[in-house]
Amino acid sequence: MEMLRSFYTVCILHVVLTLAMVHAQDDQSGFMSIDCGIPEGSKYTDKKTGINYVSDAGFIESGVSGEILPEYNYGNLDLPLTTLRSFPQNTRNCYTLRPKQGKNNTYLIRVRFYYGNYDSKGQVPEFDLYLGADLWSTVYIPESNENFYELIHVASSDYIHICLVNTGQGNPFISAIELRLFEIIMDAPPSTSLDLYNRYSFGSNDRVRFPDDKYDRMWYSWLLPGTRVVRTTSNTVTPGASNVPSRVMSTAITPTLSTENISLMLNTTIIYKYFFHIHFAEVEILKSNETRGFNIYLNGELWYGPFSPPAYTFRIQSSTIVTGFSKYIFEINKTLNSTLPPLINAMEVYIVKEFQLQQTEDQDAAAIWSIKSTYGLKGNWQGDPCIPHAFLWKGLGCDYSDPQAAKIISLNLSSSGLSGEIATALANLTMLESLDLSYNNLTGDVPEFLAQQDHLRI
Repeated sequence: MEMLRSFYTVCILHVVLTLAMVHAQDDQSGFMSIDCGIPEGSKYTDKKTGINYVSDAGFIESGVSGEILPEYNYGNLDLPLTTLRSFPQNTRNCYTLRPKQGKNNTYLIRVRFYYGNYDSKGQVPEFDLYLGADLWSTVYIPESNENFYELIHVASSDYIHICLVNTGQGNPFISAIELRLFEIIMDAPPSTSLDLYNRYSFGSNDRVRFPDDKYDRMWYSWLLPGTRVVRTTSNTVTPGASNVPSRVMSTAITPTLSTENISLMLNTTIIYKYFFHIHFAEVEILKSNETRGFNIYLNGELWYGPFSPPAYTFRIQSSTIVTGFSKYIFEINKTLNSTLPPLINAMEVYIVKEFQLQQTEDQDAAAIWSIKSTYGLKGNWQGDPCIPHAFLWKGLGCDYSDPQAAKIISLNLSSSGLSGEIATALANLTMLESLDLSYNNLTGDVPEFLAQQDHLRI
C-alpha cells in the first residue's frame, strides 16, 4: 500500500509539473494580438498558434473593414491575414495601444500586411509606417502580397502609436498588429530600437513561432547549398539567456564535406547600421577523439573565435554597430585542430533605428484622451496629441522645449458640442496657459484649480 501511495504521489506531481510547464509556455499576459477588420467586440483563438486575437475596433476610429478575395486564401494562410482595415480617408490614421506593463519596458512590435486583392484593383499600394512621430519604414508588399515589419523597442510612454500615412501611391491598409512584452536583454546600443531584417533557423523545415517561442518571434528556415542538416539525438537543447526555442536550436547545418566551411552572405541595396546575433549549440554527441572548433569572420576580419559550441544555446553578437558595406559575408571556418566541420543553428539580423522618441507627456496625453473619449471628439484627433507638428490635434497648442516630452499649453474647444462637466480631465493639464470653452453647454462652477493658475487665460 505504501508503494502504491508513493506511485500515485509521483504521478500527481508529474501531472502538476507538466501542467505548470504548459501554462508557463502558453502565457499570453504580455501579449496584445489584434486582428484588423474583424467585427467590433469579436475575438477568437487561432487554432494554429493558440494565440488569442481581438478586434482592432477599440484601438482606432477610422478606416473600412475588408476581406481578401477567396482565391488568395490559400490553405496554410494565417487566419489574421484574411481580413484587414483600409484607409481611403485622411492622410494619417493611427492605432493607439496602451499595454498594461506601461513605459520603460521593452516590446516586440509586429505589424502585418496581406493585400490579397481585397479591393479587386490588382494594384498593391505603397505607404509609410510610423511609430509615433518617427518614420519606421516605407511599406512594400512583394509579389506574394504578404509582408511584416517587426521592431524591438523600449517604450518611453504608456501610449504606443502605430500610424499609416498615405503617400499618394494607394490607400494604406493593415492586417494585424502583434505586441509582446519582451524580457530578453539584447545589449543593443543605447537609445536605439532594433528593426528586424530577418531571423533564421538553420535546419528547420518550416516557420517556428509561439508557442515554441514564448515571445512569439518568427524563425524562418534557411537551407544553404553544400550543407546538410544535423539534429540532436538526445535531449532538446536548453534555450539559454536568449530563450531561443529548443525546436530551433535542436537543429543545425554543417558542410556536407568535413573539409569545407560555412559561408553566409547578406546583400543589401541600402547602407544600414546592422546588429547581429548568432546562436550556436552542439547537437551531436561527440566521440572522445572528436572535436569541433571554428573561427567566425565578417567580411574577411576575425569577428569571434576560436570557439567550440557548448551543449546549450550560446549567443554571439555584435560588440558594435556594423555598417558601411552593401554586402556582408560571414565565414565560419574550422580551426586546424578541429576534426569536425563548423555548424550554425540560428541567426538574427537587425537594422539599428535611432528614433526621435519625443512624445506628449503621459499625464497630458491621458487628460486629452479622456476628453476625446468622453465627448466623442474625432476629426484629426488620432495618434499622439502634439507629435508630429504636422498632425497636431485641432485646438491644441504645445510646448516642445523638453526633448523627451511635449506639454499641452493651450486648449481651444470652442463650439465643440461639449456638455456636462469637464473639470476632472482638465485638472491634469497643469501647464495650460490658454483655455477656451466658449459656446458649449458645460455645467458647474469654474474649478478651483483653474482659478489658482495665475498664468492661465480663460
